[in-house]
Amino acid sequence: MEIKKCSPQLITSLANAITGGSGGSVPRKVSWPYRTAGEIARFFRQSGYDMGDVVISRVSWTEGSLSQINNEDGINGMRKIIEHLLDPLDWLDDKELLLQLVNRLNECLKRDGYEINLDAINNKYIVENKDKSSPIINEATKFIDIETVKRDFKRALDSVDKDPEAALTSASSVIESTCKGILDKLVKPYPDNQDISHLFGAVIKELKLSASQYDDQDTKRILGGVENVVKGVGALRTKLGTAHGRGESHIPVDSSLARLTIGTASSVIIFLLESFDKYNKQ
Repeated sequence: MEIKKCSPQLITSLANAITGGSGGSVPRKVSWPYRTAGEIARFFRQSGYDMGDVVISRVSWTEGSLSQINNEDGINGMRKIIEHLLDPLDWLDDKELLLQLVNRLNECLKRDGYEINLDAINNKYIVENKDKSSPIINEATKFIDIETVKRDFKRALDSVDKDPEAALTSASSVIESTCKGILDKLVKPYPDNQDISHLFGAVIKELKLSASQYDDQDTKRILGGVENVVKGVGALRTKLGTAHGRGESHIPVDSSLARLTIGTASSVIIFLLESFDKYNKQ
């Protein structure tokens, strides 16, 4: 697989931000905090890269090290460097300067299809693929624009590698939010029990998608399978997600299972939203 590399402009901007510049007399628009040669080498080690000691000009050495990381690890390597550089705990006395740096790096990252966003829950900046959720979200919102669905899907995708259990919970929330959004549009009440199975059941009954409403065995099998999948997503959320406490016997969730669950949830909501769109046009 070809490594996705970042632009030379990002390398230059990062090198200046990490080093604080050459320390010469040339005026610059923004002065980032100055790091000594030893501090720069330590910064790289703390980011997960032991590049040795600085043996030439601080800025040139840093640019060379960043270029090497970019060539070997691409955006994944740059992500580690950027997220360590932007740790809010290191900028407590320079919060405005931190925001300026985020904006500057985002100018470089956007041409590569990435952006830096604040993870408010964990109080850290993270580098994300700007368009990673767009195929699903764009397809879904062709039919109905539900802001809660967008948020839940983004949360699921953002968590899939870092916190798979949270991703399972968000995948279930995506289906629940979609069902509630459709019931709102239909001006129909929510069921008394608002768990995922009952919400899904209420929607498919209104849209005439319940397996029990069909005589054709193949259609019944497909629709029944969708109902079982939704129940499975809800069960995973209850058993392995973050909605409930975790005991000593808790088994960590593999990210591949979380990714499969998110993909399954995406298929379900697009099916529901397409069906709602057709039902609404009748």
